[in-house]
Amino acid sequence: MSTDGRYLIGIIDDHQLFLDGISLLVANIDPATVVVPHPSSRSMLDALAAGETYDLIICDLIMRELNGLAFLGALKTMESSPPVIIMSGISTHPPIQQVRSLGAKAFIHKSADPDTLKQVIQTVRDGGDWFPDSVATQDAANEARSDSDICTELTKRHEEILTLLAGGAGNRDIADTLCISENTVKSHLKQMFANFGVTKRTALVQRARLLGLI
Repeated sequence: MSTDGRYLIGIIDDHQLFLDGISLLVANIDPATVVVPHPSSRSMLDALAAGETYDLIICDLIMRELNGLAFLGALKTMESSPPVIIMSGISTHPPIQQVRSLGAKAFIHKSADPDTLKQVIQTVRDGGDWFPDSVATQDAANEARSDSDICTELTKRHEEILTLLAGGAGNRDIADTLCISENTVKSHLKQMFANFGVTKRTALVQRARLLGLI
């Protein structure tokens, strides 16, 4: 806590509407709370490197540039850093083990109600941690492919194909645009279907949009 009694919370999310909403919600939890929003992990790391201090950081898990796991990894290289709460809206089982091993103090889903968010923040403020403790949930998390894995494995060619798909392009159009064969396009699509856990082109585009990849 700062010398003037304020509790400074930095919030990172690359979706502006959510960043604005969660910032307002957190700021109203306690009159002493001061919220500083950041549109990217890079922005927060630059602020920390410049000497800014925070009592707590709340960071989104899935972001287009430097996601939550990468952000936690970057913090581990610093001499000291504030506790971090990771938030996520992904529908699959989140990578809880990775989040914990990288030093986060809590994980909360974006669908949680305000009272739960307040409780999580207070728990971390008191020096505790907050993670899903269901054995079934953890076992599933170890077996399921996480969205962070998908983002890590997405190639430049896959990004190009996803962008064209989102624009309504067919296999022939994609092949002509990228100067590759239709069979190569089909091969890339088959791989992406497996990675994203979908079976249709429309579902693939929807999932990619959900993850902020296109």
